[in-house]
Amino acid sequence: MNKKQRTILKGLAKEIDKMCIEHLGRKMTYETVHNTKVTHEDMRLANQDFNEDIDYTFEMPMIHDVNHFRRLKRQLVKYGSDGVLSYLKGCGFAPDQQMLKEALR
Repeated sequence: MNKKQRTILKGLAKEIDKMCIEHLGRKMTYETVHNTKVTHEDMRLANQDFNEDIDYTFEMPMIHDVNHFRRLKRQLVKYGSDGVLSYLKGCGFAPDQQMLKEALR
């Protein structure tokens, strides 16, 4: 990926974020689940019954902002300008296909 392509993808990512903020009032997000270990002291403070021999883990959902630049870059490397076009269409954009293909060469 050259500098010109990088600049174009960063601009597209900013436009996607701006559109999401206008329509949703926030950035686009996704959720992942992380296993979190809980210590026996935390269980004792929460007045929960626990067994000293068992390590307790809980699945905690974490919300992250979508990094559109990273996703656009992945699409460009894997599928070329057609991948970028399909990602933009999925986000609700209708870019000029010919102009975008020429810009991403």
